[in-house]
Amino acid sequence: MCVVGQPKDISGDNFACPDNTSMTSDGHFQLEWITEPTQIESHVDQWRDLESNCSNPFTAFQSYGWCRSWAQAYCASQNAPLPRMLMIMRDGTLVAILPLMITNSRGIKTLTLFGEPHTQVANLMVRDGFDCNKHIKRALHARADQEQIDIIALGPIPAYSPLHEALKEEKLNEDPAQYFSIVKWSPNDTPSDYLLKLSKNRRKDFGKKLRRLETMGEVTFDRCYQENEAYTQLIKKALEWKRQWLVKTKTISVGLQRNGVEQFLSNIRDTPNGYRLEAEALRVDGEPIAITLNIIGKGMRSCYLTAYDDTFTSISPGTLVHQHAIQSSITDQIEAYNFLGFPTHFKKMWMTDEVPLLRYQNARSLRGKLWTTLWTNFARPLVKRAVNSTGGLSKIPIVGMFIDGCMKLLFKQGNKG
Repeated sequence: MCVVGQPKDISGDNFACPDNTSMTSDGHFQLEWITEPTQIESHVDQWRDLESNCSNPFTAFQSYGWCRSWAQAYCASQNAPLPRMLMIMRDGTLVAILPLMITNSRGIKTLTLFGEPHTQVANLMVRDGFDCNKHIKRALHARADQEQIDIIALGPIPAYSPLHEALKEEKLNEDPAQYFSIVKWSPNDTPSDYLLKLSKNRRKDFGKKLRRLETMGEVTFDRCYQENEAYTQLIKKALEWKRQWLVKTKTISVGLQRNGVEQFLSNIRDTPNGYRLEAEALRVDGEPIAITLNIIGKGMRSCYLTAYDDTFTSISPGTLVHQHAIQSSITDQIEAYNFLGFPTHFKKMWMTDEVPLLRYQNARSLRGKLWTTLWTNFARPLVKRAVNSTGGLSKIPIVGMFIDGCMKLLFKQGNKG
């Protein structure tokens, strides 16, 4: 019998054990599954050690702090997602982890990315120097068969990342998030060097907006972490502004409209040499007018959320706070600034590099195949086109209600908030 927490090698062709642990038959790696939220904390030391010894910059959403806090916020309620976290061990050392979960929506049982819809990157966190790619696909399929999963759905997966390498022999499609918009600079650049490399019009625009802001009071930019008193208040204010913007623009965000987001973000714990969440604020006379929530680590600052006081909209406070954040990142010797997926005109204006994003979708049952064929490939694009083509009709109350219903249905299946 296989026992969780006590992985051991087995011989022969067996790969999936009948309970919580799956193992390879090659006598080298042992595969263990975390299946209960309470098991996450029992692996804290191993997980944090792995995090400190993994240099891939796209694994922030697989960090211990992120997964632990999300589990505490969303895995305790009735009908909550079920954690399924693949841990790969070698000689008692955790060498890789792939945090997944099982959801059940409209009778469709899906093995998907742990933390959706807040988690914005699917990846495999691997200890530097180890290659366990050949076990990932087998482990996913074995787990899907054991749990009678209808669909395996993972994305967005950064191109050339550890998870992409593990699944590259499978059929991968372009993810709706398309690509990461990344800003990079030369290693020896100073903030002044970066500004000089921008177009003359952009430099002029930044200067004009900053001068306008300075007529309203003293302009400052600061950054804080969990140990700072202002940290939780900035998270709360950012979410308040973002939700106001969602209502104003009639935009649906499944993640930000769920209860518990503030608690989840506030309780994320840092890992030394790993990742930490930070809140940045652009202020006028000490009062925040724009806030970004970032995840920083592995030489990259990734912007998870940006929000601003809409009374300052004409001055583009979001543009100004990102400008300060990038210049501060250069000073701190950070290597890149990542706007994450779903490219917009704003992101395209800033980016210097892009990383394609892919999606892995594997229907494991007839019901799963019907769902992916009828919904993902036909109904969902049709609803999206219908919503996008309504334009001014959304101002008519009954049409607006219909659009809101369509948007909720459209975004229910994993779009990010």
